[in-house]
Amino acid sequence: MDGEDPEGDPVLRKHSLQVTDLRGIMPRAVEELFKAIEAKTKPTQGAPQERGPQEGGPQEGGSGGPGSPGGPRRGGGEEGVEVQLTATLVEIYNERIRDLLDPSRGPLAVREAPSGQTVVADATEAPLVCYEQAMQ
Repeated sequence: MDGEDPEGDPVLRKHSLQVTDLRGIMPRAVEELFKAIEAKTKPTQGAPQERGPQEGGPQEGGSGGPGSPGGPRRGGGEEGVEVQLTATLVEIYNERIRDLLDPSRGPLAVREAPSGQTVVADATEAPLVCYEQAMQ
């Protein structure tokens, strides 16, 4: 129970991603990331653009082409800008690393990539298309 209404009845509030004051750091960071990508990939006037699901374009599982779910976003914001996002979601608990996108997998290991980056080896990567999909 979150409180009472003026008549004294209990009130339960449903928290939503739309209530910006209640979101944590990850939803805010992901939103800012997609805003920055949108600014960089926004098509210039006259540039062809595929429309997304909200605009009557390809639905999820579409062609995989530019601007479609699962494909790179392209636009005229900057010449040659193409963006593809993926995410991994892991839990580190009691020195064990677990893949939250594929919980059936065994414990994962941390390794150093040839580039020098520290990575979680073999963690599942999921493509990110939009903020709403990333928050599911």
